[in-house]
Formats: sequence, C-alpha cells, structure tokens
Amino acid sequence: MTAPEIHPELQYILDAAPSRPLLGHKTLAEFRATGLSVDPKPHFPNALPPIRHQIDGQSGPVDVYEFRPSHAPNASAALLWCHGGGYVTGHGNDAWFGALFAEAAGVRVFSVDYRLAPEHPFPAARDDCWDALLFLASESASLGIAPSRIAIGGASAGGGLAAGLAIHNRDQNGPKLAFQLLLYPMLDHTHDTASGHMNVPRWPRANSMQAWEMYHADTPPHPTSAPAMAKNLTGLPPAFLSIGTADLFLDEVRQYAAHLDTAGVVQSLKTYSGVFHAAEMQGYETEIGGCMTRDYISALATALSSTAR
Repeated sequence: MTAPEIHPELQYILDAAPSRPLLGHKTLAEFRATGLSVDPKPHFPNALPPIRHQIDGQSGPVDVYEFRPSHAPNASAALLWCHGGGYVTGHGNDAWFGALFAEAAGVRVFSVDYRLAPEHPFPAARDDCWDALLFLASESASLGIAPSRIAIGGASAGGGLAAGLAIHNRDQNGPKLAFQLLLYPMLDHTHDTASGHMNVPRWPRANSMQAWEMYHADTPPHPTSAPAMAKNLTGLPPAFLSIGTADLFLDEVRQYAAHLDTAGVVQSLKTYSGVFHAAEMQGYETEIGGCMTRDYISALATALSSTAR
C-alpha cells in the first residue's frame, strides 16, 4: 500500500503519538482507553460546562450533552452533534467539538451519547441520534431553539451517522433540517477505493474494517448505516464536507459529495493537502489545521445565520 504525504506542520503529532493497539474484540477495552481527546480549556477558557439532558428514547434513556456559547447561552441555532470513534468508542460529552462550535460558531451544541458497537450494533446508534433529533424538534419551544435553525453534524463515524440520519429523517418525514456538517465522514463499509487502500496514519484500513464488522454484526449494511450505499440522495439538507488527502476516507467522501451534487443537493467539499484523519484537532494552532477548522466553523455559522430566525 502506498503511504500518503503528510503535511510537515502535522508530522509532530504523529511523532509524539503514543502507541495504540489495532482495533479488535480482544483489544477493545485498551483501544477505548487510548482514544483521542483534546482539552478545550487552553483555547476556549470561557467555555461553559455542558448540561446533561436525559431523554426517553425508543430503546431506553439517551443522554444528550448541551454546550452553550458563553457569549450567547440562549442562542436559537442548534447543532445536533454525533461524536466520532469508529462507532465503537467515544462519548457524548465531546468537550472539544462542543466548546469549539459553541464558542467559535455561536451555536448551541447537543451532543448525543449514543450506544456503541459491538455491544449495541446498528441501528442502535442511528436510533439514539434520531430520538435526540426528535427531542430537539418537539421541545424546541421549551429549549429556546428555532425549528428552522437545526443542523446535524459529526466527525468521522459521527459524520457517517449524521449523513445516515439525514437520509433516515427524510425517509421518515422528520423535521426539516437546515444543514448537515460532515467532517471526514465514515461512509463506505467496503473502502473499495484507491484511498481506501492507502497506508494512512491514525485510522488505518484494518481498524476501519474491524469497526464496520462490529457495527453491522449480523445486520446487512444499509444506506443509513453506510450512506455510500444510498441510491437516492434527493431531498437532503445542504451539506459541507471536509477531508484530508492523507485520510482513508478521501475518495468515498469525494464520491459522496459528487452524488449529492447530482441529486441536486447544495454541497461544498473542502480538501486539505497532507492532512490525516482528525489531525486538525491536535493541530488546531497550525496554519493548515486552523484553516480546516475555520472553514467548517464558517460553513456552519453561515448556514444557520442564513436561515429564518
């Protein structure tokens, strides 16, 4: 497998990264314990602590963590956020992205603590996120949210969840969504592309294929679990997609953006040279990492400020 070129500003992240086991059923506990996390406090010292909402989901209670802008805690624009972690790790208390979007985009972030595979394979995560979306829509008045200013988004597996949720929401005649923010989304369970066979850092093919196996278990892949399968993308909300050239998902994200465009969905795709999976989180202060982050913050803020208040 070919190895992609890494942006020189970001090489230090890989050089300093601790070793992490390949994902597997026997290594799952260790893999979860060594997950990526970034402390938002140095960058967003005024960030407010999250509020935990517990909602009644179709399969039991679901926790949703609300991050509010410190400068506008009652903002009426909302982002339903699906955290990353390959569908097998991560937590709804996603402090980095919660603080980032609240403080920099001025929106209220509702991050879903969805159930994880392999203990809870598909459609558990999708259903939890769907329940959270229905909660935002049905309780918008009591929450102080404008129904026309609700976006969905996620990073990595969370981006795949958000893309699948947009399809599911359309098919179920759910609430109208203003926008979908898909950051290096995990869309294709086959990764049968040129980039899907690259020797990439941070999230290699072996991990991703194992994560998909855990997520699907005995359930056949579905367009709302692996959105690259979807044949009909019409009627979806406008989308912003972001991906680096050193990312396993590069080609599938490009293809999904093209399919959205063909379906008449307004979309914008930004590609960043030498950026590997989720590198902009730890590389927030680098020029390339900052550029990537500012682009998707701007896309979200612009989309939600242009909708009716």
